[in-house]
Amino acid sequence: MKVFINTYVEGNFFDDKLTWKSTFGGDFIYNKRHRFTPSTNPSFIMNDNQLAQAIINRSNNQEFLNENTLNYSETFGDHSINVLAGASFQTQSSESVTINASDIPSDGVGVNAIQLAPAESVAISSSYSEVHNLGVFGRVSYIYKDRYVFNASLRRDGKSSLGVNEKYENFPSASFAWKVKEESFMQNVDAISDLKFRINYGRTGNSGVSAFSTIANYGIDNNTILVDGVSVPGVYQDEIAKPNLGWEITDQFDAGLEISLFKRRLTAEVDVYYKKTTDLLLAEDVPDFTGKTELLTNIGEVQNKGIDIVLSGIIIDTNDFKWDASLNISTYKNEVIDLGQSTFLSTKNLTAPAVDESSRLMVGQPVGIFWGAKYLGFDPETGDAIFEDISGPDGVPDGVYSGEYDDQVIGNANPDFYGGFQTNFKYKNFDLSAFFAFSVGNETYSEEFFRVNETTLNSFASIRNNMYSVNNTENALYPAVGSNNYDLSSSLYLQDASYLRLSTLQLGYTLPSNLIKGLSKLRLYFTGSNLFLVKSDDYLGFDPDVNTGATGQLQRGFDAIAYPQSRNLLLGIDVSF
Repeated sequence: MKVFINTYVEGNFFDDKLTWKSTFGGDFIYNKRHRFTPSTNPSFIMNDNQLAQAIINRSNNQEFLNENTLNYSETFGDHSINVLAGASFQTQSSESVTINASDIPSDGVGVNAIQLAPAESVAISSSYSEVHNLGVFGRVSYIYKDRYVFNASLRRDGKSSLGVNEKYENFPSASFAWKVKEESFMQNVDAISDLKFRINYGRTGNSGVSAFSTIANYGIDNNTILVDGVSVPGVYQDEIAKPNLGWEITDQFDAGLEISLFKRRLTAEVDVYYKKTTDLLLAEDVPDFTGKTELLTNIGEVQNKGIDIVLSGIIIDTNDFKWDASLNISTYKNEVIDLGQSTFLSTKNLTAPAVDESSRLMVGQPVGIFWGAKYLGFDPETGDAIFEDISGPDGVPDGVYSGEYDDQVIGNANPDFYGGFQTNFKYKNFDLSAFFAFSVGNETYSEEFFRVNETTLNSFASIRNNMYSVNNTENALYPAVGSNNYDLSSSLYLQDASYLRLSTLQLGYTLPSNLIKGLSKLRLYFTGSNLFLVKSDDYLGFDPDVNTGATGQLQRGFDAIAYPQSRNLLLGIDVSF
């Protein structure tokens, strides 16, 4: 059962110059699930006539949000000012209880008499989490002559799940916009319809820390085994106290220029930005004697800088035929500046069945690099893979590949540029719109190719059929089967992930408004999504626009044979009376 509540109270004072508003929102989810499997279940019969099993689960999730604001507006002469102050409170809690009982001697009792099960066949678990967010904020906006626009704001936010010494942080922001076209010296420049310059700065924070993870606590293990063989719950050290674990901070500077030409037939928007994130929330390796292998810590810095460009134009504009188009292109560069006491952190290891490191977060490199050996081909006499030898124990190449000395950056999941193209046509009562998305220069890592050496997996037939073997020495494309060739992370598994996709296409026809009496509008339309995809002929997966097999933002560009994006076709009617 789900209950959703959203309401507010509002009042206006002093000729509507002052507005007070309080909003209240709630989202409540209550789940109850019973599952009973009788002993007559075929799998239980096959399992030495296993007796019945019952599972009872209860879970409650509650979220509540309250926000209160005071907003004051005043205009005098060429000046306009708006002042906002407020406070917000949000709380989230969840709890669950699960009872799992097996070896119930009767199929007739269902879940209503699980006490019939032997004590050693009953497992009970429960959990609870609670997180609170508290914030106070203020904003001042000032406009002079509808030409110069100033904004400044400050928030102070706190989150209960952060360390006791670092729960609160300040988040300032400021912006300035100049409507250049409104200046007297621009009034006679007819070719320029609009010209605006803006610059802003803002600080944001990431508090992605789960409840109770910064305080020392114990975990519960239901399978602790005593000497007499009876399984009873036990406790173990779980979280280590982290009183100084705080916000991940991002400071961003933006500058932008907007221009419209020829009565707004052509428009362009250019944004340049620089973003720096400090105190990253990363798992850092810790000594084994702590009882943990890694610890969530505020370490490191990452910077991003890029350019976003949007070009739009009305190409044809007549009574019967209209055509407009827009193009957006973005490019960015990111770099890891610092990782505390480490020069790198391993972000993903692949298993096939050997384990090898395949990506890193590394100082001086972008987020999303692939790590491993550089593949140079294979020996035509033996079929053995050849990997680049760049160093050895003495710091010079020794003629032998070794992961310790020769592994290197082998690829990058970040594109050189990406964007989209939108075009719209209208001819009399027909209309057509299409949106294309593209990405150029990025690479993906084929996890399925990496695991092609495993006999239990149904890997690509095109790879297996083109491996080097005694029957295929002249036309082989890949090394011979063997762990030394395929269990190592290498550039052999990297693929060009550039693509062009027709994301959406819509064709419509609007009947004349006077054709059917009583209808003001009747439009028939067809919509298709993901209608075609252009990618490299050598790409092994279904779709290069994926990131499967990855568990976070630090792991990018891995393709574990993701299920392809669906193609949808829709016929519709839009009617207005």
